[in-house]
Amino acid sequence: MIPTIFLALSLLICNNCKDIHPQPAISTNNACLFNVSQTIYHGYHKIAEVLEQNCTQSDGFDIALLDSTHVEQIFIAQESSILIKGEKEIPTIWSYAFLKFDNPPQNWTSDNIQDIIKDLFNNSISDARAGSIYYEMNHDNITYPGNITLPDHIQPSPEPIPEKKHNTKYIIIGVIVGFVIFILTAFAIFIVFRKSKIAYDPNDRRQLIKRGQYRST
Repeated sequence: MIPTIFLALSLLICNNCKDIHPQPAISTNNACLFNVSQTIYHGYHKIAEVLEQNCTQSDGFDIALLDSTHVEQIFIAQESSILIKGEKEIPTIWSYAFLKFDNPPQNWTSDNIQDIIKDLFNNSISDARAGSIYYEMNHDNITYPGNITLPDHIQPSPEPIPEKKHNTKYIIIGVIVGFVIFILTAFAIFIVFRKSKIAYDPNDRRQLIKRGQYRST
């Protein structure tokens, strides 16, 4: 498969779309690092010039775009992974991009092609508003066209709600103390109620001997 990409600003892609790095990404020591600028006289002006260089690093090419705008048509047909990103943490904003996939992997279908492309451009933004990415997928002599709109800004990740910390030890102690107090209170009420019932039971035929009264013998 040879993807044809019309590049406007920044691009994240690799051969056969097997190893994709979302933007922003961090360069590693195992990649071939290159800077590309269309406004600086010396150095590389096109990504295609960089891809012509020999790279034997395991992480492939790590290409930094120094300009805020970069327009280039690229033909990619190689085995090395490719990472293209904005330099110095300056966000590179897409205007639009055209992707053409010839003979993609068999598991690429008209039903999942948009999800695959969205994964390629994960965390990317565009100022094109509508139709930032146009694509054509040629599969078994059938062309599947379409377009995807990237957001114009990255939504900040919601801060996780802090979990409520409970001190299990004190909770257990509180439950035990409360249970003991309940038992003691219930027992005291029972004793008082029992004594009251014995003293004033109307069915008790025994007569209390008053003080000063003598029994007959």
